[in-house]
Amino acid sequence: MPPTRDQAICIRHWDWSETSQTAWLFTRSHGFVRGLAKGSRRPGSAYSGGIELLTRAHAAFFIKPASELALITEWDLAEAFPALHTNLHLYYAALYASEITQLLVRDQDPHPELFDALLNCLQQLTTTDNLHPQLLCYQLQLLQWSGFAPRLDTDIHTGTPLQPVGVLTFIPELGGFSATKHTEHQHHWHVRGTTLQTLRQSAMHHPHNPQSLPHSDHTRRAGALLAAYVRHLIGSEAKTFPLVYGPLS
Repeated sequence: MPPTRDQAICIRHWDWSETSQTAWLFTRSHGFVRGLAKGSRRPGSAYSGGIELLTRAHAAFFIKPASELALITEWDLAEAFPALHTNLHLYYAALYASEITQLLVRDQDPHPELFDALLNCLQQLTTTDNLHPQLLCYQLQLLQWSGFAPRLDTDIHTGTPLQPVGVLTFIPELGGFSATKHTEHQHHWHVRGTTLQTLRQSAMHHPHNPQSLPHSDHTRRAGALLAAYVRHLIGSEAKTFPLVYGPLS
């Protein structure tokens, strides 16, 4: 049978031997695929000189039902995102976006829209001025497509319309905001109303155009709140979390 062909972004890779690699690929039509690329580092191989982290390619692979590893047979490099490899802050942001994706999406669970969103994020991470708008909008899309989108319009307890003013409470167990304190929940975070307003604006008007969002403290705080929410969902802190948002209580 012919191999499966798909667009893929390399999320992680490891050396298997001097000439071979294992790689964790996020593909557009087949979700996450973990595979072995035999001879990928050999000169003249069908792997564009090897599979590199945070690059996009046209890949070919055989998925083996009885094995955890697919066999990657081709890696035709299409995009290398050069800005990510010349600026450490952008590189960390890209690593964070890819890491939380692999933590919230199961293997071989296709999400074409999410692949497109991650690709757009990597393409648009070109300056530190748009770092936080890009991560904010990508996290919103990741939470939406993985089924964990926070409720932004109504009070999570009363169901009434919520005004983004004053100080609100975000309850990660319930995935939403409340206008009043609810100390009966183990986790309840005090959040500025302006943070909710920024989240609403991002979700309604900027999910596919984050470069139109201003680079501001509001944008960073909204992204940090979503990062903390992701940390709560996965039960641990992503390794790249503090590299982007610093230590959070």
